[in-house]
Amino acid sequence: MAGSQWAQSARVGFGIVGGGMIGRFHCQAVQAIEDAQLIGVCDVVQERAAGLAREFDAPHHFTDVRDLCAAEGVDIIVIGVPSGLHCQAALAAIEAGKHVIVEKPIDISLERADAMIAAAREAGVLLSVVSQKRFEPATQHLKAAVDAGKFGRIAFADVYVKWWRTPEYYSQGGWKGTKAMDGGGALINQSVHQIDLLRWIMGPVRRVYGKVDARVHPIEAEDTAAAVVEFECGAMGVIQGSTASYPGHPAILAITGELGSARLEDGTLTEWKIAGEEACEAEVLERFAGLSGSGGGDPASINARGHELQFRDVIEALRTGRPALTDGEEGRKALELILAIYESSDKGMPVTLGSR
Repeated sequence: MAGSQWAQSARVGFGIVGGGMIGRFHCQAVQAIEDAQLIGVCDVVQERAAGLAREFDAPHHFTDVRDLCAAEGVDIIVIGVPSGLHCQAALAAIEAGKHVIVEKPIDISLERADAMIAAAREAGVLLSVVSQKRFEPATQHLKAAVDAGKFGRIAFADVYVKWWRTPEYYSQGGWKGTKAMDGGGALINQSVHQIDLLRWIMGPVRRVYGKVDARVHPIEAEDTAAAVVEFECGAMGVIQGSTASYPGHPAILAITGELGSARLEDGTLTEWKIAGEEACEAEVLERFAGLSGSGGGDPASINARGHELQFRDVIEALRTGRPALTDGEEGRKALELILAIYESSDKGMPVTLGSR
């Protein structure tokens, strides 16, 4: 669909792949956009697809993504299936000429990520990876401040995702915490959003030294992870990710530098101190307070507002011809960092990014 056609189109048609909790978020996000329309839902379990379609008044439901792509009016396919199936579903949609929004992570290997990026480029369609935290107002304010040099030379940039997931969380569905379908555990599934923000705000990572383990849950992948990060800009950082930290705590991104410090907790600025701007601190904290849901103890408590903002960004990108804020290349960067931490843990030594 060309840019001029997008500009003239009254409504943008969405197809949702995946009928679980994430699929519900996607449906809610589409419903919140005035010029978007939910055309159909797809899930391998027919009853689940039918139920979600009925709940959100979608006219069609399918069990095969190719049938959803063939439905009249579908412009964008949103993929929310297990991570290890992202590439398969995305390539089917791209082959059908559809634009694609795929849940985090882009997939579980760099080879699959590269295949998705290359296919979208060849087909001339947009590929976006869900990184909805980037669209939160407090996050964008922090990003702009770092880009403007407000913190001076940054010493540390850290991420802490100390969440709790019940044993039932891992036993239901049969894919979470497995290397074949989840690609890992607490880092690649729960912590990926904060890791994406860290990489986006701070720029490229030079090297990581990490350790992962399954401390509490009897799963194949990690429920506890820690890594030391060296950024190309010279700053250092720490990444901690867990699903074994009862009862679950706010996800934190903290930055400290020679001219200031900031702290984000679940999308809310809880610390903002910039040298010479002390008079503005209270106003900034008030402006960016209480704007995001938390998934620390319950994934269902996360709201769909971020997805809505990202879907709006994709529509605007298609209508204007500009890149989406979170395209396939950006999704690949977060995956590369996480896989480097896994590799470092396996080898017991630091791993330099770009050398893999």
